[in-house]
Amino acid sequence: MKKQYVKAVGSSLTARIINVVATFATIWLLNEFYSKGEFGLFMLSFTIVTVLGLVISSPFSSLILYRIPRIEADFLLARTLGFTLFVAATASVTLVAVALFAAADPLSSLFNKPELAGFLGAMAILLALDGPRHVLGAWFRANETIFLCNLVDEIIPQSLRVIFLFLLLLFGLPREWIIPAFAFSLVVPVLLGMVWARWDARTGFNTLTRWDIEYGAKNLFTQMITKGGRFIDIFLVGALMPATAVAYYAVAQKFASLLVLGKNSLAMLLLPRLGKLMSKGDRDGIALEYGAARQAAFLFTLFGAAFLFAFGPWILEHFQGYEGAFTIIVILIIAQSIDSGFGFPGGYLAMAGYAGWNLVASSFFIAFTALLSFVLIPLLGAEGAALTIGGGLFFMFCITHEIIRRKDGFVLLNAPSALALLAVSTICALWAWQDINPLAGGLAVFAVALFYLIADRSLIKFWKRYSH
Repeated sequence: MKKQYVKAVGSSLTARIINVVATFATIWLLNEFYSKGEFGLFMLSFTIVTVLGLVISSPFSSLILYRIPRIEADFLLARTLGFTLFVAATASVTLVAVALFAAADPLSSLFNKPELAGFLGAMAILLALDGPRHVLGAWFRANETIFLCNLVDEIIPQSLRVIFLFLLLLFGLPREWIIPAFAFSLVVPVLLGMVWARWDARTGFNTLTRWDIEYGAKNLFTQMITKGGRFIDIFLVGALMPATAVAYYAVAQKFASLLVLGKNSLAMLLLPRLGKLMSKGDRDGIALEYGAARQAAFLFTLFGAAFLFAFGPWILEHFQGYEGAFTIIVILIIAQSIDSGFGFPGGYLAMAGYAGWNLVASSFFIAFTALLSFVLIPLLGAEGAALTIGGGLFFMFCITHEIIRRKDGFVLLNAPSALALLAVSTICALWAWQDINPLAGGLAVFAVALFYLIADRSLIKFWKRYSH
């Protein structure tokens, strides 16, 4: 089991490192074509398309992740179910893409940015391609073929995107080619993924039960609220502030997202593993693997935060005038620490079949986040948006933690995690409002990471159990 985790996490982490390099290369290249305001509009449009793709494909992806590990012995049924859900997802996102194209003007009016309409209309094609890619990724995850999942989900599209943008810049082609280049970078992994999935070209909608449909519908609403809520900060920055502010916030968000690479990599294998352990009723195994994954994810975040804290100002100097994004990054470190410190409560609820409770927690999250946003963004600007997302995540994870404790008796946040989370949040708050030296802040966060490494015994327990 240790080898399986190391292999899966190593593959996922490699893919995400490639993703990181490609993301920042893409940001740099896009800023060669667009002004800061135009880049802000591009990122706002791209975020809308990304969220829609995740939300619309989520019922089909969640069903694949839930059902396939439980029926893997019946390979024919699994392949039929996988292809059926892929076809349904493709049809669904295509319809939404057409609707997005038609609604580009009203949406741009909602954000009070008429120039946004052109970006949204052109990016509708990306939505039609992004949904099928997510479903293919879920299929490979459910079958624990993590390398193929990473290829389809991240390595191929991100690499092609950078290559195409570089060629556009090299040959002096107009920026009107940028969105077609993004589209082609999605076509290739979708076609390759369909070949690698080895599906039979036949659907079997009779393989779906009423429970499947209800489960998928609950996950649709859950993801609509969760994904919308998680990006509500950039949506509200886009609606309430100038396009240049969106550009600064988007860059800060990309840097802060580095801190959850470990969590996202571990989730690739952990969630299907939790599904299998739950089907066997192995409570000790669930607690052990969840705890080890949580500690590993949080350690990655803490050590990454220490580096970003100490060297962030120097790195930002190389991003064409985005030095002002560092304060936003520091506040977002709090949000990412909360995200990793609690582990994977949303994934746990989904794998346990508690999609309805996930929806309840997510509803509280978006309501709380929206309320904070309308207060803090007008008051503090982009920094207020960063505070908003941290407060919303903490509120939601406290609710999901209590739901899981009451229903299954598991405590997902232990004392060392809580203390480390409190310490790093205090350090970030001191920097943001007392202007302490970034290097000193980085060293302080590094000390917190060392404390947590020693205080939490979850990884050691995991290692001992699977060392025999």
